[in-house]
Amino acid sequence: MEDLVPHRFLKAEMFPFWVKSDTVFCIKNKHRAFCLMKKFPNPHTKNNFAVLRRQAKFLLKLDYRNYIDSVSSQAASNPMRFWTMINSRRKGGKIPERFHLDQRTTSGPNRSFLFNEYLQSVFTPPSNSYDFDALQVESVCSFSLSSIATTADNLYTNRAIGSDLIGSMFLKNSAPSLSQPVTALINRCFSPGHFPSAWKAANIIPLFKSGDRSSVKSYRPISVLPILAMVCERII
Repeated sequence: MEDLVPHRFLKAEMFPFWVKSDTVFCIKNKHRAFCLMKKFPNPHTKNNFAVLRRQAKFLLKLDYRNYIDSVSSQAASNPMRFWTMINSRRKGGKIPERFHLDQRTTSGPNRSFLFNEYLQSVFTPPSNSYDFDALQVESVCSFSLSSIATTADNLYTNRAIGSDLIGSMFLKNSAPSLSQPVTALINRCFSPGHFPSAWKAANIIPLFKSGDRSSVKSYRPISVLPILAMVCERII
């Protein structure tokens, strides 16, 4: 396992993604100048820190202005990037400690049972008017290695993890090593016309719509599929 699994260490980002490397370098220099001023308080260290602080503020404002202008100019061609920026600026409300459904109220881990009961009550089961098992249609789908590698490389890394516990960032960063076995696995599944049941299992996440945040009826379900099912969905 140690020889076959690719290793890559990821560091947590300390700055927003729109901050450029020159600005980060200036901020770090400002922090070093601040520590030096505290250790050796004199006019020279104070002036050096003040200059770097003004420069860092100017660069931060410039980077953010350029980011806003870039997103605004691409709002029509790239609406997802635009709405990602808008949602990041919104002040999302805190998750209530207590939730209620009709006359019942609960808190703590029991909140999930209340959501489960409500979402099951509004779920519409699929129609059984077609007998898909009796069709016996053989699949002719075959996907190339390049299409799987491109799809994995274009995955969004900010998506939630599905029931397979495989994150999109892991698959994207490991695409050069895992594209070949993933391609063989997907083609092996689609060749006899079989879609694995495990890839159909989704995690349900309640997403707030509007109204009372403490009411489970103010939420709608979002299905988070396994990452390989999302890859299949995109290439099809």
